[in-house]
Amino acid sequence: PQESAAYCAAKGWLAYHQGDLAAAHATLEAGLAYPDVTWALKYRLARVYWDLGGDFQTNKAFCVAQLVGAAKLNPHEAVIFRWLGTYYLDVAADPIRAEKCFLKALSLDPSCQVCGLALTDSLYATNYERAVQLWTDMAATPVHAPWALLRLAQHDVTHGNETAIAHLHKLLRHDPHNASLWAALGHVYQVFGRIVAAQKSYAKSLSLVGSYPDDATNLPSTSVLCELARIELSLGLLDEALAHLTTAVEAGVTTTSNGQTNVGAAVHKLLAETLFTQAKTLCAQGLYGRSHDKLKQASTVLCTYLSQTSQTDDDDNDATTSLYKLVGDIHLFAFYLPVDDTWLSFLQQGTDAYLKALSAQPHDAMALFDVGVGYWVQAQARAYLQNVPMAKWSLQHQPAYPPEILSPVTTARSYLTQSLQANPNDANVWNALGAVHDHIVLKQFAFVRAIELENLDAAWANLGMLYLQSGHLALAQKAFLSLQGVNPNHPAMWLGNGLMECQNQDPAQAHAAFTCAMELRLDLDILHGFAYTALLSRTGSLDQALFALKKYNERDARHPAAINSLGVALMRTGLFQQAVAAFKLALELVKNDVLFVAGVTRNLVQALIHVKQFDLADTALHALDKSSPQVSLLKATVLVGRGGHDKEALAALDQAVKDLPASLTDNGVVHVHLTRSVLLHQLGHVDASRESLQALLLTHPGKSDAILTVMLTLGGASMWWSPSEATMTQALCGPLVALYQKLNLGAECKRICDFWTTTFPKDPNGWLALAQSSLHFGKLVGPLSCSPTSSVPSSVLPYDATLLRYQIESVEQLFGSWHASDAAVRKWLHLHPVDSLAPLLVAMALLKRLAIAPTDESLLHQAKTWLESYASNATSSTPYTTWLWHVLNSYLYADMDNAKATFHAVAATTLVTTDLSAHVPVLLYQARSVVYTDPDAAIALYLAYLKQEKGAKAVKVELAVLLEAQGYIKSAWRLWKDVDDGETNEWKGLVAVKRAFLQRENPKLAAKCLRDLGPFNVSDTFVQALKAEFDLA
Repeated sequence: PQESAAYCAAKGWLAYHQGDLAAAHATLEAGLAYPDVTWALKYRLARVYWDLGGDFQTNKAFCVAQLVGAAKLNPHEAVIFRWLGTYYLDVAADPIRAEKCFLKALSLDPSCQVCGLALTDSLYATNYERAVQLWTDMAATPVHAPWALLRLAQHDVTHGNETAIAHLHKLLRHDPHNASLWAALGHVYQVFGRIVAAQKSYAKSLSLVGSYPDDATNLPSTSVLCELARIELSLGLLDEALAHLTTAVEAGVTTTSNGQTNVGAAVHKLLAETLFTQAKTLCAQGLYGRSHDKLKQASTVLCTYLSQTSQTDDDDNDATTSLYKLVGDIHLFAFYLPVDDTWLSFLQQGTDAYLKALSAQPHDAMALFDVGVGYWVQAQARAYLQNVPMAKWSLQHQPAYPPEILSPVTTARSYLTQSLQANPNDANVWNALGAVHDHIVLKQFAFVRAIELENLDAAWANLGMLYLQSGHLALAQKAFLSLQGVNPNHPAMWLGNGLMECQNQDPAQAHAAFTCAMELRLDLDILHGFAYTALLSRTGSLDQALFALKKYNERDARHPAAINSLGVALMRTGLFQQAVAAFKLALELVKNDVLFVAGVTRNLVQALIHVKQFDLADTALHALDKSSPQVSLLKATVLVGRGGHDKEALAALDQAVKDLPASLTDNGVVHVHLTRSVLLHQLGHVDASRESLQALLLTHPGKSDAILTVMLTLGGASMWWSPSEATMTQALCGPLVALYQKLNLGAECKRICDFWTTTFPKDPNGWLALAQSSLHFGKLVGPLSCSPTSSVPSSVLPYDATLLRYQIESVEQLFGSWHASDAAVRKWLHLHPVDSLAPLLVAMALLKRLAIAPTDESLLHQAKTWLESYASNATSSTPYTTWLWHVLNSYLYADMDNAKATFHAVAATTLVTTDLSAHVPVLLYQARSVVYTDPDAAIALYLAYLKQEKGAKAVKVELAVLLEAQGYIKSAWRLWKDVDDGETNEWKGLVAVKRAFLQRENPKLAAKCLRDLGPFNVSDTFVQALKAEFDLA
C-alpha cells in the first residue's frame, strides 16, 4: 500500500504490540512527515516514547509534546488526557495540571479506572470528603463506572451503610460473571450479619472460578474459601466447611514470601480447628472412633505444616506460637477418648507442643497455665493406666501418689504457680491450682479465690465435689445450687446432686439427677451413675442403662464397678452367658477389695444359676461368708436347681432365718422368709408355710403387697398366666398387677407392668398385663402391636392368656380405627362361645361400619342377628353387658322404630340406677343410655356430670360430638377448645380437624389444619380426603 500517516500509524502500532519498540519508534516518527497526520499517530508515538523511557519520557519535546498535539487534534478522547495526567503526576510533579487532566478524562469517560484511582489514592489522599464526592458523582453518571461504585461500596461498608449492597448489585448487573464482585458482595453481606446471603454469594464466586478449569490463573481464592468455611461452621455445616478448607489447603500458597506464608498458617489453623470441633462434637455424641480419627487428622494438618515452615525458616513467631498452642489442645483432648497403644505418647506430644509455645514466650501467663494443665492431664492418664482412682484421690488431703504420678503432679503445680506469679488475677489458673494442690485447705482457698475473681462455674463444681468428698453434704448442696445460678447447663451440678442422693440412699432421685446430667454430656461418672442408679432403683429404661454402660466400656474397659453393673444389666436382659463373662472380668480386675469381690461373686452365682451351671455356682459360693443370708439363699437355690436336694435347701434357709444379722434390711429379711415359705409349701408343709407368712405379715406390714401376693399364689388363686420355669420374682408380678387393678391404683400397676416387661421382655404374660392394665385405666395405647406378644403363636400361651389377648386386640381394632374390624373378636368368640360380651362387640363393629354406609342392608341385618344372639344367651350375661345390649338396640331402632328405641333406653337407664349404680358413674351412664332417643336430656345429664368431674376430657369429647349433631355448633366449638388445653397433644389433632369443619366460613383454617396435623402421622388417604373436602390444592 501507498505510505501515508494513517499507514505509518497502523504499522507502528502493530510493531508496538509485538514488542518491537525500535521499529515502532522509527515508523511512527516517519508518519509525522505526511500531511494527513491524525491524533492517533501522535498518541501512539507518545505511548512509544513513554515506554522507551529516559529522555523520551521526560523531555517535553517528545512524549508530552505528542500528547498535547493529539489533544489539540481530538480534545474528546479520554485516553489522551489520562496519559497527560499520568505525565504531570509522575514526571512533571505538577499535581494541579494532573488533576485537571484526570478530571477532563473522567468527564469524557467516567469508567476510566486509572484516572479515578489516581485522583483517589494520590491527589485526594488527604481530602477524603472530596474523594467521596468524586465517587458519588461518577457513580451517578449514565455511563457505568465500576471503580467508583466499588470505592463507594467500600466507603458505605466502613460507615455501616447498607447502601453498599445496592452498589454491588449494580456492578453485578453489568458483570454477572465476575467472581471477585460476588466475593465482595459476600463480604458485605457478612459485615451486615446476613450470613445465609453471604454464604450464597461466596459459593457463587467459587462456582464462577470453577467454570474455567483450563485457566491456570483462575484458581479458587483462599480467602473466599476460608470465609465460606467460617460461615458454614457458624451454621453447623461441618462437613461442607471441611471440604472447602481442604480445597484451600490444597490450592493454598506455600511459597516463601512472608505474606503468603501467613495466609497458609491461617488456613491450616482454621482447618485444624474445624476438625477439632468435629472431633469434640462426635465425642459428645459417643462416637469415639470417629472422634479419634478427626483428632488425628487435625494433629497431622498442623504438625505437617509446622515441620515445613521450620525447614524454610520463614515462620512468623506469633502465628507459630498459636499453632503450637492449638496442637497442645488437640492432643490433650485425647484424654476423653478410648485408650490405645499410642494414647499416653499422644498426650505427651500435647504437653511438648505447649512447651514449644512457652519457649517463644517464657513469661506468658497463659502459656505457663497450658503447660501446667498438660502435666496434670499426663498425671491423670498414668493414674488411669495403673488403676489409681485419681478423681477421688485428687480431692483428698495429701494423697500418697506413686512416684511416676507424683512427678507430673509436682511439675504441673510448679507451672501453675509461675502462671499466677505472672498474672495473679486469672480465675482459671486458681481453679486449676486447686485441682492439682495436695493440701485440702489450699485447695478450698484456690477454688474460692477463682469464684471471687470471676464466679467461675468450674470452680463451683470443684468446690462442691470437694465438700462432697469431705462429707460436708450441706456445703456441697449450697455449692451445686450456686453452680446452677452461674451455669444451669453445667453437668457437674446434676452429677453432684446424683452423688448426694446416692449418699442419702435414694437411688430413684439419684437416677433422675444423672438422667439430667447425661442429657448434657456423656462423662464417665455420669454414664456409670446413670446406669448404676437405674439398676439399683429399677427405674428408667433397661435399654438406656445398657447403652450407658456400653459407652462407658468403650472408653474405659478396665473399671470393675462399671463392668459389674454391665453384668447386672445383661443378666436382667436375659443374656446370662454374657453376664457371667462380665462378672468374671470384674473379679479379675479387683482382688483386694473384700466387699466388692463378695458382691460381684454373688452376682456371678446368680448368673451361673440361670445358665444351670450349678457346680460352678457352688464352687463360687465356697469363697463367700457362709453366715450371710444372701449366701444361704443362693445356696438353697443351687440345691433346688440340682434337683432332689429340697430338704437340704430348707435346712440352709432355716439356719439363715436363725442367724439373720440385725443390720439386714427389711427387704432382705422378707426375702429370706418368703423363699423359705415357698420352699415349705413345695415340700408339702402347707400349714407351716401359711403360719410363716402370717407371722411375717404381722412383723412387716410395710411389705404386705409382696407377702399377700405369695399367699395368693400359694393359696391357688385363679390366674390367667402360667409361668413355666419362671423365677420367683417373675411369678410375683401377675398377682401384684391383679391386686392393683382391683384397688384401682394406676401408678403402682404401671410400675409393676413396666418392671415385668423390662426385666422379662420375652415373657408374653407381662405384655398382656400391660395391655390389660392400659385398657383397665382407660388408655388405649396399643401395646400389643409393638410388643413381642404380637408375634407369639396362640398355641404357646395358656388358654386364659390367649383369650385375654384376643379381648385386648378386639378393643384395639374396634376403637383404634374408624373402619372397625371384628377379626379378633370373632377369634375370641370362637375360643369362648358362651361369652356374653363378644357378640355385642361384633354388633358394635357392624354398627360402626353401618354409620359409614347407611344404605348397606346386609350390615343392618347382621347387626340385628348378633344382638338377637345375645338375647338367646342371656344366662351368661352381666349387668354391664345387658346395659350395653339395650344401648346398642336403642341406636339400632332410633331411626326405624322409636317405641322400641325408647323402651331399650328406659331399660338401660333403670339398670344404671339399680344393678350398676355401685360400679359406674350414674349420671354419665344415664346420659349414654338416652343419647340416641332423647339427646336434650342426654346433654343435661352430661353437663351435670361435668360439673362434678371437670377434668374428664373423654366425656367432653362425647358431649361436643352430641352438640354438633344437634346443631349447637358454637357451643360444640367452645367445648372442643376446652378439650385442647395445650398441656398435652392427646386431642390436639382431632380439635384441629373439628375447627376446620365447624368454622368452614374461614377457608384458611383447613390449610392450617393440615400443617397442625404434621406431627400426628396422619394417613395419606385422610390428607387427600381433607383436601378434596375443602378444595385445597
